[in-house]
Amino acid sequence: MPKCLLTGDRSGRFPLTTAQMVRLRDLAAEFCTVADRSLPEIAPGPGALLVLTHERMSQLGAAAKRTLRLWVESGTILYLRGGVESGEQFSLDPFSPHRVRLFRERPAVGYRIARHPMVPRVLRDERAEGKFRLPGADTKAAAIEPVVMARHTDGVERPAIFTIRWGEGVAIYDLHHDDDPSDLPIAGRLADPSFLEANLGP
Repeated sequence: MPKCLLTGDRSGRFPLTTAQMVRLRDLAAEFCTVADRSLPEIAPGPGALLVLTHERMSQLGAAAKRTLRLWVESGTILYLRGGVESGEQFSLDPFSPHRVRLFRERPAVGYRIARHPMVPRVLRDERAEGKFRLPGADTKAAAIEPVVMARHTDGVERPAIFTIRWGEGVAIYDLHHDDDPSDLPIAGRLADPSFLEANLGP
């Protein structure tokens, strides 16, 4: 049974940065090409990772979302990345009734990594100042647990990566784009504050 299911569309596009990290960790993985409104036929199972784009998540039908909620409730980790543009709204369904809008601007002056239990201890409270282009969600939904907070040029902190716990599992919402991963080696990306926050989610 694969520990990671990376779902792509029929053109063969998959979440690239996540696929690189999966290969680095040598996880048992399967690349699944599925129809737009469907989920992989293989149930990931407790402790497994299911990777979707936000765009694909938004296309799922009601029955598929109920199945996904049951998978996460039973212990699957859902990781969502890419596919949301600045100013757009997206739904947290089926894990919350809220809709979230991405902040219209991406220029940021810093970020911080939260003391979240899924973050390695060595990275908790890590902060960086500088010029960044970071996504951020305008939301105060109580169910959200921030992982990375972007501080935009208006001085407001907004979550760029956050989680929602559901039953035995968790849904991870990463608002970064995934279309053009850096050519830098992964170790370099994780060591450089300019690239760390965009690679932390995967």
